[in-house]
Amino acid sequence: DLNLKKSWHPQLLKNQERVWQEEKKALEERKRLEQWKKERAEERQLLELRQIQETAGGKKILDRVDFLYSGPAQGMERTTEESEAYLLGKRRIDGLLKGGECEGLKKSAGEEGFLVKGNANTTRDTMQKVRDDPLLQIKKQEQQAYESYMKDPVKRKKLKEAITGGKEKRRKKEEGHRSGRDGHRNGRRHHR
Repeated sequence: DLNLKKSWHPQLLKNQERVWQEEKKALEERKRLEQWKKERAEERQLLELRQIQETAGGKKILDRVDFLYSGPAQGMERTTEESEAYLLGKRRIDGLLKGGECEGLKKSAGEEGFLVKGNANTTRDTMQKVRDDPLLQIKKQEQQAYESYMKDPVKRKKLKEAITGGKEKRRKKEEGHRSGRDGHRNGRRHHR
């Protein structure tokens, strides 16, 4: 059969496989959509129950996002000291996960912790960043080169001559073009 040799024929195995894959993707997408709808319905029910509870005189529950602004150690069982020790490689994570030996070392989250302070950028850190800025270093080098160039009277005189000489050359060139054009036009008129 000649149709079996065509790339679009539905009985070819590769075309059947392509159809099967597309159907599988559509089924997975449908499942995800149904799961999302189910979650949304549950959220709506919870919200309605909260509203009913509030109207019946229960305590008001506020939906807040305070957890976004709290420090990374708040709301966790580990202390900042333990986390820092792990990050510095002084302590293994096994002990932190078990939590058994960590009970003796617990500190409150408000005490001296590197990440809890809120402002990790001290003035010394900021000054270090400014000193190590590559763009600032390039600008400093350019400024130093310009100052050394301006301090040398010979180089400064050459620079002024180059600037004024360039202007004079442009002016002479423009005058030459103007007079050349006029003479050229006049020359044509005489030939007629």
